[in-house]
Amino acid sequence: MKYAAFFISLFIFISAQARTITSLRQSDAIQAISSMLSDNAEDLKVSFRISDKKNTINDVTKCARVESNHALMAFKEAMDSVLKIFPDEEIPYYEALDDMKDYLDETPLTLCKYAHAGLETQVVTLYYFDKGDKIHLRIDKTTRP
Repeated sequence: MKYAAFFISLFIFISAQARTITSLRQSDAIQAISSMLSDNAEDLKVSFRISDKKNTINDVTKCARVESNHALMAFKEAMDSVLKIFPDEEIPYYEALDDMKDYLDETPLTLCKYAHAGLETQVVTLYYFDKGDKIHLRIDKTTRP
């Protein structure tokens, strides 16, 4: 009987640590940030777009292995850009960070980085994904002259 209490407490601990957000659409806070970023993208010199849509990568040899904190910091940079433009705007900053941390699940990720230069814009894309094909995070940073 004393082992039953141990296994129940272990189960509760593991359940508390389990990933609860499996899609960015499940987080109202992340959706609010993403919406603000999209709504103001055309008006800003530097703008961001965030997506969890799966991309096909043909050549992963140019990609690198990173910790999930790398992706979290890239997401934080996008959120900070909103705060710089709208410092008085109330946004769900910490909730979005917590939800993104939950989504990323402290899993080692693969990062593929691409740069696309056009006549009017330069886009740097960071695409993160995991081995289990459950986590996909794409952050596009667009710079205009």
